[in-house]
This record gives sequence, C-alpha cells and structure tokens, in this order.
Amino acid sequence: MKKWWGTKEYSRLLEVKKHKVGDDKIQFLTASPEYVDLAPPRPAKEFEPSWYKHLQREWTEMRPNDDSWNTVPYKDNSAKKCPTIKDIMFSGYIIPLWLDLKISHTKEHGFNWYNKHAFEETITYHAPESIGNMPFPPTSFDTALKFANPWDIITPPGWSVLIMQPWYHRVWEIEILPSVVETDSYHQMNIPFLYHGTGERTFRQGMPLIQVIPFKRSGWDMSEFESRKMDDDEREYYAKSRAGERTRQNGWYRWLTQQNKKRWKEEGIIDE
Repeated sequence: MKKWWGTKEYSRLLEVKKHKVGDDKIQFLTASPEYVDLAPPRPAKEFEPSWYKHLQREWTEMRPNDDSWNTVPYKDNSAKKCPTIKDIMFSGYIIPLWLDLKISHTKEHGFNWYNKHAFEETITYHAPESIGNMPFPPTSFDTALKFANPWDIITPPGWSVLIMQPWYHRVWEIEILPSVVETDSYHQMNIPFLYHGTGERTFRQGMPLIQVIPFKRSGWDMSEFESRKMDDDEREYYAKSRAGERTRQNGWYRWLTQQNKKRWKEEGIIDE
C-alpha cells in the first residue's frame, strides 16, 4: 500500500485542481449536464452495430460449376469472425450525437441544419480555402464543416487520443475528419467533418458519431523504422507462421496474439 505522503500529484498549466499520478482514466466532461443523462460517451463495445450483431458467423454452400467439388460443402466465414474488425470496432469510446439534427443539402439551397433547441453554433462552416483541393464526391457539400463538441476530453500526462469516424456504423453521409489530439493538455476541440448526403435526413440523438481511441505517445518512436528485404531467418519465420495458420481452421490470429502476450508478460517484456 502506498503511503499518502509518497503519492505524486500534478496539475496542468492554468489549472488549480491537482491529480494523482497513476490515475489513468480518460474523462469526458461537459458544461451541459443534460447530455450526461441523455447521450453520454461510453465504451465503443456498447455500440455494437445492428448489422454486425445479427451477422451470421459462417455459412456452408455447394461449390458451383466444379464437378470435382459438387458433393463437397464449402464453408466460408463472415466479417464477424475477423478479430481485427472487432478490435477496431470495439476500441476506445464513442461520443454519440447529443441531440436530434435535421440536415438538408440540395444543389439549389446548399447546406442547412435545424433543431429548435440547439444553439447557433452546433454546426459551423470552414472556408473552402481551409481544405484547398481535398478530393470528395461532386455531390457533397463543397467545404468542411465542424461540430461544436460539448465534451472536453481529458487524458493523463503522456496520453493522446485518435479521433476518427466509427466506420463500421456506416453513417456514410457524415465523414469525420480524423485527427490526433494531445488531450493531456488540450481538451476543447471541435470536430471537423465533410457532408456527403443529399436531400433531407434526420440524425437521431444517441447515434454513434465520433470514435475516440486513447494511446500512450511514448509507445512508439515513429523515427525508428526500416524497409528492407527479408533475411534467411525471417523468411523461415514467415513460412512457419503461414504454415501454422493453415493448421487451424479458425481462431489462429487470436490464439497467436494471446500466446505471445502471455509469453512476453512472463518474461517481463510487457506489463499488459
């Protein structure tokens, strides 16, 4: 047990409140208390898309137009059995849309939004010059917009967040422009996006809007990399790895990563 007088504390520039070192939770703070009850940020795994939730994991069918396989059932797997899709879908947190929004976008009248209870800056515009020649579909609105995010995001010292589109929720009309923010120091960011919808559409409160994935900045030195031809040992390892994958019909990726994590934890290489 740590003695109270041995616990380090810190505060940020301009901040009065002190925090304990080692208190590593991410915080979403808002000045609008109604959002805490109506549409709070939650872990991404609590926003499983309905199409994914009801997706069949695998199916069996007969191979067509192949006499040698006509009597042999062919089994295939869906995206639900891909662990890498599940990992990104369930990583971090989701900030849901905090109010109902009716959005209209037509060639004649441009872009307009409406909610009778919303303040005037819920959505604002960037000048077209701010994105220059960034490519987007010709039917899209012709410049970037931004949401006035009501949530301040606070992470412990050394932690940033990746802000991105919750891609597998397939709200294709709203494209969140991804960014990395050092949220241990800077918390009040608005969220730029492109709008690709046409006509009129209502987006409901609680809809997954923004995915927030925390990461430790010291976890990887981006300057440390190389691109080169495999040597003999690496070719042998790659061949073994591919052969090992073929010996298990399902679950190789998850089994392999768990085995390595267990091994490295026992050796003191990692602490997760």
